[in-house]
Amino acid sequence: MSNTTTATERKDFRFFHRLRVRWAEVDMQKIVFNAHYLMYFDTAIADYWRALALPYEESMHAMGGDLYVRKATVDFRASARIDDVLDVGMRCVRIGNSSIVFEGGLFRQDQFLVGCELVYVFADPATQTSKPVPPALREVLLGYEAGEAMRTIETGDWATLGEAPALCGARCSSRSRTFPNRWSGTSRTPWCCMRSRATGSGRSSPRPGCCRPRTASRTSAAWPCIAICAAAAMAPR
Repeated sequence: MSNTTTATERKDFRFFHRLRVRWAEVDMQKIVFNAHYLMYFDTAIADYWRALALPYEESMHAMGGDLYVRKATVDFRASARIDDVLDVGMRCVRIGNSSIVFEGGLFRQDQFLVGCELVYVFADPATQTSKPVPPALREVLLGYEAGEAMRTIETGDWATLGEAPALCGARCSSRSRTFPNRWSGTSRTPWCCMRSRATGSGRSSPRPGCCRPRTASRTSAAWPCIAICAAAAMAPR
């Protein structure tokens, strides 16, 4: 065992993913089999991207790259057992030229059980050769770890909220960044807001906003963004 993890207290993490140990995950010693801890951390980091308001596949496509695990180190301190409720903390601790380093901590209530360090490399999916971490991704990660909000939610009637054209410019300055337009199918025409309005049945129906890209280049640091402007989405007016 090597002591590679420096974050051993819950307060060290902003993000947590909760899970419960299942019967299939314990071994003959009646503790969680060691290989499953990497699965726990991998599951948690998938939720970490959701917390950033970055749908993973669409975001990586928009940035012209993908993340590949370069190194995974697990630090075993204590064991989890069947039916334990565990909180898996994840945080980004370092961003290099092409690498991103995450630390994870697995807790049973306040007890630190297992830590990990995950080193990812941002690379071209076609050649799997490394390339610089996009400035926009760097900005989002640093902003989240600094405590910034990742989503903007506004509620109100149409008179209060106004039409999407009047609001999208402001929304695009938020920390929540891009993913491709689900209506047009292109990563160069992002939508900025999804609004909703009451229908005759008392439900809401989504309608896309109107944002235009701030740049025509997907590789620019000013790549298009999305703000989650729910506008009481799916709630009756």
